[in-house]
Amino acid sequence: LKGNKEFSDESYNTAINVYTQALHLAPTTAPEPGSKGASSIAACLNNRAAAYLMMGTRCIPQAYQDCAQAIVLNPEYARARQRLATCLIRTGHFKQAQHVLNQGDANESAACEIAKEASTCLEDLEQCCKLLTSASNAPGSDAYHEAKEAMDLIHKLRGLAPAAEFLLQMQAEAHLLLGQYTQGNSVCSESPGCGLLPPPPSELNLPDVPSHGITFDEDPAHNRWSQLHPSWRKWVIARVLYGQNKMDKAKSAMEEMASVERTASELHSKVGTASPNVLAEAAQNLVQIVERQLAHKTAGNNAFHMEKHEEAVTHYNQAVDVSSSRFASRFNAVCYCNRAAALHSLGRYADALGDCTRAVVLSPTYYKALSRRAMLSHEIRDYSYAIKDLETMIQAARDTDVNGAVPPSSLAETRRRLQEARTASSARRDAPLYHYHILQVKSTATEQEIKKAYRQMALRHHPDKVGNGSNGLGAEQKASLVSEAERLFKMIGAAANVLSTASSRAEFDSTEQYSKFRQSASMSRRGSTGYRAPEPASTSFYTRRGSTGQPFKEAPTRSRRTYSTADYTHHYRNWWTP
Repeated sequence: LKGNKEFSDESYNTAINVYTQALHLAPTTAPEPGSKGASSIAACLNNRAAAYLMMGTRCIPQAYQDCAQAIVLNPEYARARQRLATCLIRTGHFKQAQHVLNQGDANESAACEIAKEASTCLEDLEQCCKLLTSASNAPGSDAYHEAKEAMDLIHKLRGLAPAAEFLLQMQAEAHLLLGQYTQGNSVCSESPGCGLLPPPPSELNLPDVPSHGITFDEDPAHNRWSQLHPSWRKWVIARVLYGQNKMDKAKSAMEEMASVERTASELHSKVGTASPNVLAEAAQNLVQIVERQLAHKTAGNNAFHMEKHEEAVTHYNQAVDVSSSRFASRFNAVCYCNRAAALHSLGRYADALGDCTRAVVLSPTYYKALSRRAMLSHEIRDYSYAIKDLETMIQAARDTDVNGAVPPSSLAETRRRLQEARTASSARRDAPLYHYHILQVKSTATEQEIKKAYRQMALRHHPDKVGNGSNGLGAEQKASLVSEAERLFKMIGAAANVLSTASSRAEFDSTEQYSKFRQSASMSRRGSTGYRAPEPASTSFYTRRGSTGQPFKEAPTRSRRTYSTADYTHHYRNWWTP
């Protein structure tokens, strides 16, 4: 009665101590199951289990053990059986909870409610596994909707089963499918709050309580998600680093995990048991992929610095072809951006624009790809698109959580470039695009060279070819890439229409020459940045300009004598002398 009073006053720790003292007063010999003495001890154990449950998830194993002993002493004790099922549900053992309730009186309202809760949890878990399987098989961004729905179900299940560690693993996997690497890494630092449940007494005739989560016999493919991997945290962290393009750290983490898994496998083989969920092979395969990617990217960077741009393009191609998985998206975006830099150095503007677009599709806030595309757009005089990319960079910089956003050190330079692009857009509003850069030919190219360049560019940048060659991309990503390809394809066609006809090309060339003449004259009158430069103070009143805009020779100025105090005194006296 004293323990019940402490429990009612929410002094659960004190209630546990009181119940424990009462159990110590029980006879040392085990009473006959079902007897009056056994029922009293069972009631005390059940009450202590209730107090343990109120203490939080860390005390669930103790509550589970008390409920199991209470049922052994009094098999007809329905409340203890319901409380045992609650312990199983909170640790994620939904099937075992159903089994416990089926052995007792299933017609009680409380038992029916708990059984319904266990059944709902099983249905939600199976649906969640189906969504994760579908999301993992979907390319690119197509996984988003399934993974988001699975994440909602996982949050619901974790509310009912807060001590289920396999749900933590599933949540981390869902974050990876959504590309939320920071959140996935945070989940790895969480703890389920309690240890493993002890094995149930043999008298209960319950199936073993596994430590690895739920097993689906009907659809074994779902066991990939619902069964707990011993090294799941290391596996998640390794892929988080890989997805964030921290390749060296990812490689080290994978090698460490593979070593741990191999050691565990050897230990299991020595004792004659199968090693559960060994991830050593998967980690080793990923290590080999990372090594190949880094080797090709490093070779491309070295070739670029040595100004061997064609060789650099070849190495970047090989780096991108190694893997098209969602975890390699950030790495591939960097390679596409680097390849765009090499193509730009070769004068292949349209190809470089296409690579920058691929990089932006894979990583929408990758500031280097946006910056390079804005620069290329500015050089071909597509000022509106350059302004759009620069504004996107500045907007992304305001969100500190955006991965790959503009660093603060580059924000001022980005704003300056945006102002220049807006000034150029207003000053040259009617100016055509620079068609020679778009077709990747020189201004002295012959008609045959222009036609040949157009055929090659049209084949390379045709929207259908771009769409068919975008493996690993989701439907939304592919649609965005095709839309940009259609825009570039129209620009190539417009450039070919102008340059392939002699009259239109001559008109374009004359417009270019006149524009360059006006620009050089304006730059001579203004500062080198295109803005009005302030005139020096010594020439602002004496300098005149000729018809060419060049200033005349500076007019001579009178030298002035420096007077001392004595000179001024002498002058003052002489001035007042009549």
